[in-house]
Amino acid sequence: MNTKLPEDHARRIVAAAVAEGVSVRRAADLCGWSVGWVSARYVEYREPGQGGAELAIVSHG
Repeated sequence: MNTKLPEDHARRIVAAAVAEGVSVRRAADLCGWSVGWVSARYVEYREPGQGGAELAIVSHG
């Protein structure tokens, strides 16, 4: 799809894609938004401990 959907619709698609384990690239194709924008939404929608990126704080001392 080459048409960029309205943001509220795109967010619903991305939320469903996260829940179903769809790739970021496929979700971007479905909603018409950039992979970067969709990746940022994936971070928002993923629950901690579900395989998303987590911040690690390391002490050097």
